[in-house]
Amino acid sequence: DHASIITWMPHGRSWKILNRELFSTFALPRYFGHSNHASFVRIVNAWGFRRITKGPDRDSYYHEMFLRGKPRLQERMKRLPTCHRKTPVEKDDKCPDFYD
Repeated sequence: DHASIITWMPHGRSWKILNRELFSTFALPRYFGHSNHASFVRIVNAWGFRRITKGPDRDSYYHEMFLRGKPRLQERMKRLPTCHRKTPVEKDDKCPDFYD
């Protein structure tokens, strides 16, 4: 059970690492074959996830095709070329508000 390490936000549109140390020690080696958090963040960015920098979802990650309870959407996800990777949400971009 990883509920104390990583969780979906209540709305199911973003997820958040709750305990970075435990995540790097237990979840990363099991699912990604390494324990390097910085490398994991690069992978997340490469797949187009964006980190939310403000509000109640601060430091959670979202992707329009990665939603709780809708695993078939993931089939549409594509790894982005280096020139199209962005993270966190740029200062001029508005952070999404999933509670509106």
